[in-house]
Amino acid sequence: MKIGKYTAALALCAVLFFSVYIPVSAGTYTVTQAVSCDFAETPVAIKNKLGFTMSVTPYVCNTPVTNVTRITGYYRPTAILLNIGFIDIDVYYSKDGSAYTYGTRIENIDVGRQYSYSITISGSPATVYSITFVPNLMYVPGISYSLTSPRCTCLLTDNTPPTVSLHEQDEYSNTGVTIYADAADSESGVAVMKWAMGTQSASYFANEGTEFSSSFTISTTGIVTVYVKDNAGNETVALYTITKYDPFPPVISASVPTVYNPANTITVSITDNQSGIFIRKWAYGSYAASYFASGGNTLSGNTFTVDRL
Repeated sequence: MKIGKYTAALALCAVLFFSVYIPVSAGTYTVTQAVSCDFAETPVAIKNKLGFTMSVTPYVCNTPVTNVTRITGYYRPTAILLNIGFIDIDVYYSKDGSAYTYGTRIENIDVGRQYSYSITISGSPATVYSITFVPNLMYVPGISYSLTSPRCTCLLTDNTPPTVSLHEQDEYSNTGVTIYADAADSESGVAVMKWAMGTQSASYFANEGTEFSSSFTISTTGIVTVYVKDNAGNETVALYTITKYDPFPPVISASVPTVYNPANTITVSITDNQSGIFIRKWAYGSYAASYFASGGNTLSGNTFTVDRL
């Protein structure tokens, strides 16, 4: 918050404290940024709407703010030395640091209250150097005031599409796998992320696809398409082939000797073309797969010997 008097006014500085991104037409986006500013040492003469010249000290930015379409902020009068009733304050801005253009009016100000103002810049987007507050009176009635940091809404250009890299979870799963998407956009920022099965174009996602934030889980094999759009409307699609989803059990075949023996050696062939073989067991009798969670004999090779029925 800055404190000023008349002679005093407000200007804008390009020191960014935070940003709020708003989607607009493709190729451009707006960003509203809070800026810090300081009063100039030298006052300027500005003629108010009544035709009287006021000496006010502009609040000037250290670096001019470019591509500005709108300025907003708050003004609070802290003292008015002469009791002349309610006062109107006109807000002016400068696009070159010397000439000032009328922007808006704050009507009927009273001590201690905070007033908002909003200026739409003519011929925008334009560069803004400063703004100033000018009493709409015949003379300056001894007003002191405080100001919050103004905010500029700037129209910027972004013709660079976002980037995205995809990867799966590390382990195999027979219920579903998680796909992670690392998306980035250094200019307007990421606005939308979607996914869909199969090979899809960017236009497909205008009305289709499933939105997600950073990851999604899928229970199928094949190709998945991930779509990313930034706040300026630039689009990117990336394809990924799912490899960690394995819903198919291993294939087992066995053979026994063709002649009678006191003990028989059984030869087995066990294959799995996806996640691979983790453990192999055998047991006498007929059992469900759940039995082998804790039961059965570990099979270390491709054969085992039985000596009973």
